[in-house]
Amino acid sequence: MNNITYRPNYLKEENTEGFLEYDLGSINFGNYDFGETKSYMVHYYEVGRPDIISQNIYGTSNLWWFVMWYNGISDIWNDLRDGLMLRYPQYEMVIQAFKLYNK
Repeated sequence: MNNITYRPNYLKEENTEGFLEYDLGSINFGNYDFGETKSYMVHYYEVGRPDIISQNIYGTSNLWWFVMWYNGISDIWNDLRDGLMLRYPQYEMVIQAFKLYNK
């Protein structure tokens, strides 16, 4: 996969074995300004576990895909490594972006 941010089926519903799934990797916020970012260092026990990273950053595991998208990571098994520094915006800015994007 060359660039997950250019997939055309963002939010396209797919029924996979009875579960509705969405293609969240191709989200595009245009030129939305997320403001200042903070840094987060990945620990060895978080390698391959972006849900834990999201929980530690935002207090919810549900934004794991956003953290990966924001940092250009498409392969959690090979790109997430111990000591990697991730950037992330404030939670409020992410929620505001979702509200603007989903109009």
